[in-house]
Amino acid sequence: MEAARDDGAAAARGPAALSAELSDARLVAQCRSGDEQAWRALVERFSRYVYAISVQAFRLPAHDAEDIFQEVFARVYERLETLREDEAVRPWIGQLTRRLCIDRLRAGSRETVEDVDELRETAADDVLSQSCPPARSPAASPTASRSYEMCSREEIRPLARPVSR
Repeated sequence: MEAARDDGAAAARGPAALSAELSDARLVAQCRSGDEQAWRALVERFSRYVYAISVQAFRLPAHDAEDIFQEVFARVYERLETLREDEAVRPWIGQLTRRLCIDRLRAGSRETVEDVDELRETAADDVLSQSCPPARSPAASPTASRSYEMCSREEIRPLARPVSR
């Protein structure tokens, strides 16, 4: 096995060759100096790692894993200067990925609950507006108010059943 040479030959071969020849710490140092080939090599080196955490560990769908991938490397690019030890890039990227996956799962669970509540409200409004004529409006009279209330209860009752997922 031949020792890695720093005579510019690695840069000419592309990010795959550069990634194979450099340690994590050296790759980070070159990224900090603005080397585009080093950045490509860093993304290539850790892309499967980030994707595996998203898909295999957190069971995110492919489209969410792709969003996580983009966000992780955008943050790594923005905050690479804040990394205290260049050798710690792998655990740093792993932790960043895990936190973003957890945030995505939390956001997804909130969206699901809100969407279901919104659907119930919309469905109730639609049913009431279609089945209760304007004459039953509470503003019409006290008698109409009671009729409207009964209509509302009858129409809402079928909507009160639990939604199965």
